[in-house]
Amino acid sequence: MLSALRFHVRATRVVPPGGMIRTFAVRFGPFPGGGGGFGVIVEPKATFVQRAYALNMSQLALSGSTSSLPAEVSEFVGRRQDRAALRRLLEESRLVTLTGMGGVGKSRLALRMALELRRAFRDGVWFVPLGELSDHTLLAETTAAVLGIHDRSRRVGVVQLAEYLQSRELLLVLDNCEHLIEDCAVVVDSLLRACPRLRILATSREALRVQGEAVRPVAPLSVPDSEAGPADVHESEAVRLFVQRASHVTPGFALDEANRTAVLGICQHLEGMPLALELAAVRMRAMSAPELHQRLLDDWELLDLGSRGAPYRHRTMTACIEWSHALCTPAERRLWEQLAVFAGGAEMDAVGYTAAERDLSGTDEHLAHLLQSLVDKSILTVDLHDGRARYRMQELLRRFGKDRLESAGQLAAARRRHRDFYVELLARIDEEWMSPAQTDWMRRLRREEANLRIALDFSCTEPGEGDKGLELASRLRKYDIAYGGFTEARKWLDRLLAHSRSPSMTRVRGLRAASWLAVMQGDHTRASIFLDEARQIAPGIGAAAMSLVFQAEGQYRMSLGDLQSAIDSLNRAIEGMRSEGSLRDVAESYMLLGMTCGLAGDLDRAAAAHQTCLDICERSGESWFRSYSLWQLGLVIWAGGDPTHAVELEKQSLRLKRRIDERFGVALSFEALAWIQTDADPQRAAVLLGAADALWRLIGTSLETLPDLNTLRRRSEGAARDTLGAEQFRVAHGQGGTMELPSAIAYALGENSAVFRTERSGPKEQRGRLTKREREIAALVAIGLTNREIATRLVISVRTAEAHVENILTKLGFTSRTQIAAWFAERED
Repeated sequence: MLSALRFHVRATRVVPPGGMIRTFAVRFGPFPGGGGGFGVIVEPKATFVQRAYALNMSQLALSGSTSSLPAEVSEFVGRRQDRAALRRLLEESRLVTLTGMGGVGKSRLALRMALELRRAFRDGVWFVPLGELSDHTLLAETTAAVLGIHDRSRRVGVVQLAEYLQSRELLLVLDNCEHLIEDCAVVVDSLLRACPRLRILATSREALRVQGEAVRPVAPLSVPDSEAGPADVHESEAVRLFVQRASHVTPGFALDEANRTAVLGICQHLEGMPLALELAAVRMRAMSAPELHQRLLDDWELLDLGSRGAPYRHRTMTACIEWSHALCTPAERRLWEQLAVFAGGAEMDAVGYTAAERDLSGTDEHLAHLLQSLVDKSILTVDLHDGRARYRMQELLRRFGKDRLESAGQLAAARRRHRDFYVELLARIDEEWMSPAQTDWMRRLRREEANLRIALDFSCTEPGEGDKGLELASRLRKYDIAYGGFTEARKWLDRLLAHSRSPSMTRVRGLRAASWLAVMQGDHTRASIFLDEARQIAPGIGAAAMSLVFQAEGQYRMSLGDLQSAIDSLNRAIEGMRSEGSLRDVAESYMLLGMTCGLAGDLDRAAAAHQTCLDICERSGESWFRSYSLWQLGLVIWAGGDPTHAVELEKQSLRLKRRIDERFGVALSFEALAWIQTDADPQRAAVLLGAADALWRLIGTSLETLPDLNTLRRRSEGAARDTLGAEQFRVAHGQGGTMELPSAIAYALGENSAVFRTERSGPKEQRGRLTKREREIAALVAIGLTNREIATRLVISVRTAEAHVENILTKLGFTSRTQIAAWFAERED
């Protein structure tokens, strides 16, 4: 009887490298593979448990089986594009590695692919779970055990494994390689070289970096934005996963009108992370979707309740992230923590400045190496903007790093460095404003909006930081005007002006910015209060401060219609600014002076002021002030009786504004082009007025803040309505209001002949949005063809097919191929 028994050890918990084996049970049992013999081998506990783990893996290799795939215990959701891409990659490469952060769904996707492909390999598909294996010397033996290879006289190594696999055609799935990455790379490389029919699908938080490896990063599930309609929310992969899992713990739960907003908020907050969504769904046993959404906003550790049957590292989000943290070097961990103070990503200069506090920057090469390592380990993702790398971190990882900084008492210092970087960045942008670099800087600021908010918040909430925060907020004035952030910018300025009371040039700049933005929203009472204080403190600071006050006063007087007083103030501002040598402020003041003279009907002085501004800007390569002077000069030329030349000037202005992607100026350009073209083409004018109104609503202001310009608007609108009739005007105005901004700009510039409409415009009109080739590809998408199949059908490259599909999605405002199919079917009907 003893010959039929063996000493069997099963570990109940194995933690990541460096951890402790908590408990293990000892029992007698039959050999998994049969056979006789009994003995006791004395080994160190860790080695003994690991060897038992490897031997237990052989239980998966049932006699005569051609696979070792664990069953799926819940419905697989989404990943259609990933699965199609994986099929293609496995055809082209013998090694494919799925990479991504913990909890993103690599293992589940690999298992799904293994199940789908199990009949495609003559000798089966074999799944080797490595997550609980911490002894790298047992890697080959563990793999052999899964394959059912037994040699009790000796351990099975890579050589024996290769001999077994050499003539076999199978797919080997190596799951969770990251903690054994070097050893996995060696074993995989050896097997691929020795076994010509072997293919390997690996999952890891970083690539194996083996020759011939194809890497497929696994992204979180798709999440619609806040403006998505009900159909888009229902189709979202993240929403479908959450609802499906929530219905398991709360029978009868379904997405409906009452909970849709909260469910969408949960999925957005968790950024489509599958593990996080599943852990959140568990909480639906005890709370409603709105309650869960609010709790998650306050406490991300609410996700620390998972399945007891899951691997330890996947039972909670904390455990999952700690596993990733343990796999990083000390320097990588410190950089992870420093990067946690950024939001929306960070570029190399920002990372280097902030990380220098903890001696992480060193040389640029050293910092680049650390960043690349964190990218390789799926802690960061990287993309390119204007030729610059931007590093991003998933929100849960960011909050983990931030918590570690806080617990170490280093969070305030890191946030101060973060804020100081953006103060210096804005100072540099001001220095380089009058240059061709201006456009790139404006685009950079668009990318930094989330970081700027964090920097401003730190300055408002941390004692003694108000002055630098006010400097930052006041330097953002032009950016706030360009992108229409009036309401938010005014709130920051109000808070910071209350925190920083000392009379200084910084305070004058803050008061000037606050006055400007108040005028832009028609709040003349508040603007007057800011100006009064600025007039009181500026004389004690110096001539430069007084010049800024005169400029702000000129803008304020112009908005009230007190044009002569405005002209006097602007002339005083220009005189002082010229003596200070600030071309940036001089150009802006001439632009304002030209506008004011134009409104006063002094066309010659207006044209002269604008030409001076244009000369300054064109010599330096500046674009923003130049675009405004061109816009106003077009109106001056129109008033002088030359609408054709005026339209050309307005289009020049709009092209510059498109380069900067400036909303406020684009709205003004739509207005001016409508006014000028009302008599010649009232239909076109009505469309442009509709497009302008949509932008005014978006940025939170209107032409009513400039009464003289609003008079031109009312005149144009009335003439177009009288000519077209109320109903035709309403339709044309509505068409403009529903156009996407790039299409509206193209329409205003005459770059297309059709009015591009949204779904509300009806099914037939939308077809005009796509080219003939795009409609052809949409038809193929509708019948279910993949990009590769489309490329084969049309004899084009796969990359070209992918680009066409992306263009179709962008033009139609869709996020999935299913939407394209539904759109096409509707139009064919």
